[in-house]
Amino acid sequence: MNSFLEYIKTFDHLNDTQVEILKGLVSIREYAVNEHFLEAGKYSKEIAFIDKGVFRVYFYDKEGHEIVRYFLQENQFLVDLYSYENNVICSEYIQSLTKSRLIIISKKSFEKLTELIPNWKNITNKITQNALLEKLNNRSELVNQDATTRYLEFLNKNPNLVNRIPLGHLASYLGIKQQSLSRIRKSITKTSM
Repeated sequence: MNSFLEYIKTFDHLNDTQVEILKGLVSIREYAVNEHFLEAGKYSKEIAFIDKGVFRVYFYDKEGHEIVRYFLQENQFLVDLYSYENNVICSEYIQSLTKSRLIIISKKSFEKLTELIPNWKNITNKITQNALLEKLNNRSELVNQDATTRYLEFLNKNPNLVNRIPLGHLASYLGIKQQSLSRIRKSITKTSM
């Protein structure tokens, strides 16, 4: 809970009363490896802060191939924003890749926070903007790079994440086959020896 409160405070100040209101309106939920926070075909009715763990967001293309759009880890939020905001079913899955702990804000609790904490909407707008820019920057840099450069860039930006996710999911995120990623990793290991 402390990491959540500290994260929120980086966007705006909360007084002691507001902190207690926030604590009273969230819940904590544990997730096992491969457990889904959200599945395609369902409605996104919660926002979650990752207190511990790694999640992936993925979907299936027209041929039935699983495509990983991005990974999320500690101090990031989970939500299908379009589904949540527009009350429509989501088309992606959000799955835990590690044993995880989330701090959950239900839609009802979010509305209550907006009502009771005057700057709550401002805080969440800043968080949303920050998260969207971060995702856009991470994906746009990968588009025009060869597979080896994409992998090295991922390693550089996510050194603590690469050993926490299965190789097949990382390959999907990078847009390459798992065998190709294995060859790239082997080549890099030989070069660095």
